[in-house]
Amino acid sequence: MFGFRSKAVRNMKKIWVLSLIAAMPLAAQAQFVTFQEGLNGYAGTQMVNLRSRFGAPAAENFWIDNPAVGNDPTIDDNDSVLLRFENIIGGGASQIPAGARIKSARLVLTAGSSTNRPGNGGRLHQMLQSWSSTTLYNDFAGGNGVNLDDVVAKANASTAFGALAIDGSSNALFNGSSLLLNVDVRKELQAWANGGANNGWALMPIINGSNGTAIRSHLAADPTMRPILEVEYETAPLPAGAQTTVFQNGLNGYSGTVSKSIRADLSAPNADRLGVDYSITNPGDQEQSLLKFQDLFGNAAGQIPADAQILEAKLIFHTVGSNASGDGGTLHRMLSDWDGSATWASALGGDGVTLGVDALSGTSAVFGDPSSLEPNIRYGLTTADVTADLKAWIAGGTNEGWAFLPHLNGGDGWFFLNEAFSDPLLRPSLEVTWAPVPEPASMTILGAGLLALLRKRKQG
Repeated sequence: MFGFRSKAVRNMKKIWVLSLIAAMPLAAQAQFVTFQEGLNGYAGTQMVNLRSRFGAPAAENFWIDNPAVGNDPTIDDNDSVLLRFENIIGGGASQIPAGARIKSARLVLTAGSSTNRPGNGGRLHQMLQSWSSTTLYNDFAGGNGVNLDDVVAKANASTAFGALAIDGSSNALFNGSSLLLNVDVRKELQAWANGGANNGWALMPIINGSNGTAIRSHLAADPTMRPILEVEYETAPLPAGAQTTVFQNGLNGYSGTVSKSIRADLSAPNADRLGVDYSITNPGDQEQSLLKFQDLFGNAAGQIPADAQILEAKLIFHTVGSNASGDGGTLHRMLSDWDGSATWASALGGDGVTLGVDALSGTSAVFGDPSSLEPNIRYGLTTADVTADLKAWIAGGTNEGWAFLPHLNGGDGWFFLNEAFSDPLLRPSLEVTWAPVPEPASMTILGAGLLALLRKRKQG
């Protein structure tokens, strides 16, 4: 009788939950806003190039640079950039409402005009101290530029960008047909939308990043090349109890990310990155990539409850490349089982990922233009909405992750960092926003009534 009772109550709860979900209003439509100096009436960008020995910078390009190994930073190049977009939070038609939920925010930088020194890149730190357009390199305590001390600026970088941050070498930044770099700034935008002080960012050089990086300033003659802030937000509140869980190797003890590049010629892929490539003339150059985040659902700390409602899921990773950032490709939910030992031949029938067999034919996301293959994928932050995939898995589907496949004729290989990359900031992450399904008070009443009815029938 106890088992029957429990089953009956469970079935009633299931019916109630399904009815509740069906009755929930559709998610509010996201709003998009872009801030760029001189365009669409925006005129709030502040930008300063702090230079240790060269004085005032040229108006067109600002530099990020660091002394070479062994050189004195007080007498050699030590350059950074301060950047702030003012008046972005408020009630205006082109502002972000106070308290909005920031779904995504990216800082888009354009390569400077120097073609022979596109540079090593740098790291982005949130500024905590106010500054103005007249601030100089030696205006900060100690006279040696921005102090990363959690007083002037946050000691820990928000993210990294550029070649030295990626490769530990002098590989060029901003090559190929895309001259744009995406930098993830969502955490700062959310803090400012919640009422925090907007002091912008410090773009700091990588230590020993002596191959200086030039970026177009807010004073660039061509307004379309000035820094851009792209923000996606919602104003509708999330359901009660909603939260976001982030899965990223090295964060909060998580280590469940598995990935593998598989090549038709069976050659060993790069250890710390994934890629896709296509070739008509040389089929052996074909490359595909697999990525999976394991142990997503359960009752352990850091997991999503198996009966949660998935509200949103984003796959976040970082595009790189020493010659170009590539043509892009498509993302497909995997169906076939695989692990980190997978090869083109061993795990997938000897012919790589076959759509409709090893992975869904339909795409979870498309990166780049499959028709023109132009422009190249932007360097840096790359994202995909994978909400439908997470919903399928939590509903009972098997989580085998995703396959990245090249576009037809996409012979300009596209590469992005994997979970083995040395800098945790740039490893792939899966961010899932979910909410628990509430226990209705009426369930207690229904359960008690059902039990009373069962007892009466038994006595009769």
